Amino acid sequence: MRRTRVDELNQMCTRLGKHRYTFQDRQKIRFKHIVVDDKNKAMFCYVPKVACTHLLRIFLSLSDNINVSNPLHLEGKDVHILKRKLTYLDTYSNPEIEYRINHYKNVIFVREPLERVFSAFRSKFVLTHDPRFINYYGRKIKNRSRNVSSKMSTDKHGVNFTDFVQYLLHWRTIEEGYNEHWDSYCNLCHPCLVKYNFIGKYESFEKDVAALLKLLSIEGRVQFQKREENYMHVPSADMMSTYFKMIPQELFEDLIQIYTEDYLLFDYEIPSIEQVLKRHMSF
Repeated sequence: MRRTRVDELNQMCTRLGKHRYTFQDRQKIRFKHIVVDDKNKAMFCYVPKVACTHLLRIFLSLSDNINVSNPLHLEGKDVHILKRKLTYLDTYSNPEIEYRINHYKNVIFVREPLERVFSAFRSKFVLTHDPRFINYYGRKIKNRSRNVSSKMSTDKHGVNFTDFVQYLLHWRTIEEGYNEHWDSYCNLCHPCLVKYNFIGKYESFEKDVAALLKLLSIEGRVQFQKREENYMHVPSADMMSTYFKMIPQELFEDLIQIYTEDYLLFDYEIPSIEQVLKRHMSF
């Protein structure tokens, strides 16, 4: 019998010893990324840079708290404003959290980890027009970079990919915790503590969204727009080799270490630098 993604996740959680956590351990954990839909007995952990805007539209469409005629037609910026009106798992009591973890349809979508991190860099420091984000993180990144010429640059918006990777690896950044756009699935969604019974992947997005709509019994009333219909940029997978060739191999290997558990838990092959440099659209 072919093992499912859920089987793979559960087996790896056991192998890594992650199923040994008790509910007392869970009390120390924030579940602020997990949307709860009590009406449909479903939960969804949204992960930035894994088509989360598109997926949040589905859960906004299920919510009785959202006074919008059709959430599936919302602009991205409006989706992220309205998501504050959704209900999140960390607002419940411990017994209520335990019940939902064990009895709801728990959904997560993931993406090849390095591609997701690169997509976050590209979105926030190459394609973005949000100076608040660039100025705040740009200053931190330059201060923690080992690139002297970058630190001396007068360009406030100039953050290169090597600077960004060095920032991710800096002890102070790790101590502070990562921004949600490049934090790990393990930290955002706690995949060995929450019993996910539906795992979608970015690489098979349309097929998996169709399966999700069927799982939630809403396939007849939700017409989900194909992502390609309103995506205007070259896919990140096509750009990775151009940027990753800029970083030394030791930085690449250290970066992989940060996301190793994400690779293992969601059955992605851990790549070598050579594989990344050869990659274009390989999925």
